[in-house]
Amino acid sequence: MKIKVSLLAIFISTFLSAQITVSLLSSTASCLLPCNGTVNVIATGGTPPYSYTILPNAINNATGSFTGICSGSYTVTVTDATFNIGTYSSTVATISAPSITTVTTTGILPPSNYEATVTYTGGQPRYIVQWFYEPSGVMIRQDLVSTMNDTITHLSPGDYGVIVTDSVNSVSGCQGLNQAPYLFSICDPSIGVGFINYTPNDTVCPGTPITINYITVPMGQINILYQVFMSDNPNCDPSASNGTFSCNISQTTTFTGFWAYSATCAPIPFAPVTITVLPCVGINEQQSTNFVSIFPNPGNGAFTLKTNQTTAVQLEIFDETGRNCYTSSSKNGDEIFTGLKSGIYFIRILSDAGTKIEKLVITNK
Repeated sequence: MKIKVSLLAIFISTFLSAQITVSLLSSTASCLLPCNGTVNVIATGGTPPYSYTILPNAINNATGSFTGICSGSYTVTVTDATFNIGTYSSTVATISAPSITTVTTTGILPPSNYEATVTYTGGQPRYIVQWFYEPSGVMIRQDLVSTMNDTITHLSPGDYGVIVTDSVNSVSGCQGLNQAPYLFSICDPSIGVGFINYTPNDTVCPGTPITINYITVPMGQINILYQVFMSDNPNCDPSASNGTFSCNISQTTTFTGFWAYSATCAPIPFAPVTITVLPCVGINEQQSTNFVSIFPNPGNGAFTLKTNQTTAVQLEIFDETGRNCYTSSSKNGDEIFTGLKSGIYFIRILSDAGTKIEKLVITNK
C-alpha cells in the first residue's frame, strides 16, 4: 500500500511540473511601413529554461520578447527543458495612418494667388501637413493641425505635392501612406506670355542676317519646366538653341514655339513671328493710287518725302547687310537728312497703304 501511494505522488508531481502557462506582458501596434510592432510574453510552470517561438514568423529566442512584428495574428509557442509545450495567441494592430482623399484649388487673385486645400481620413490628431514645390521637392510650408483638412494660399500656377502624417505615426517612425507626395497642379492659361523679338525687321532682303530671341514673361513665382523653339524653315531651325538664334534668311520664315510651367497643364505658345523675304535689287517704284516715295534718288543723303497721304509714314533705311541705319516718322514734303555715307541702301516705307521697299543710292556728290 505504501508503494502505491509513492507512485501516485510521483505521477501527480510530474503532471504538475509539465503545466506551462504563457502570459502576455505587453504588445504594441505596428506601422504599415516599416513593421515595428512588439510582442512580449512570459512563461511559468514546467521546467526552465524555456524556448519561445512566434508563428508564422518562425522566430525563436530564449526571452519571449519579439520586435519588428507586422500587424496581424500570431501564436507564441513555449517549450521547456522536458519538451512540454504551452501557447499564447496575440493580435498586433495597425497604427492608423492618414490617407489623402482630395486636393482642391481655388483662385483668389489669379494668376498670382491660388489656394489649395487637402482633405484626408484616418490617423490620429495632430496632423503634420507638408507642402512642396514639384518637381524640385523643396518644402514650401509645414503645418501642425487637428482638423481633417489644411489650406495653403499664395500659390502660383504650377506643380505641387503634399504629404500628410500624424503625431502617432511620426513618433513611431511610420512611413505612413503618403511619404511619396500626393501630386496636384494649378493651371492658368493667362499665367504669362511668350513673345519673339527679331532684328533687323520683319521684311528683309535674301541672305540677310537675322537674330530671333524667344522671351517668356510669366506672372508670379513660376517654375519654367521647358521651352520649345520652332520654325518652318529647316535652314533657320532654332530647336537646338537656348532661345537666341541667328541665321542668314533666304526665304520667308515663320517662327513659333511654346513654354511649359507644368507637367500636366497646357503649355503657353509664343506669339508667331513671320519674317518676309523680298527681292531688294532692281526694285522699281511701286505705282499706286496711294503714292509715296522720296526724291531725289540717287541723292547725297538728303531727301524729300512725297506722298498723297495725310498721315505720317514710317521710314526705315537698311544697308546691304540688313543693318538698320536710319528711322524716322515723316509727312508729305518733309526734308530727310540721313547723314549716311555713299553706298547702296534699301528703304522701307510703311504707310496706311501698306509697305513699300525700294533701292536707295547715296552718292554724296
